[in-house]
Amino acid sequence: MLCKQVSTFTHCGLKCLIWEKNWLILTFEVVNGDFSYND
Repeated sequence: MLCKQVSTFTHCGLKCLIWEKNWLILTFEVVNGDFSYND
């Protein structure tokens, strides 16, 4: 992912880590709540 390359810069890397974590959580929630979202 792009974030892996950006993470060489401490500031951008930190922001990318937070973004990646939030993206994973969001994806996880969407997958788990699939039936609710498809209503």
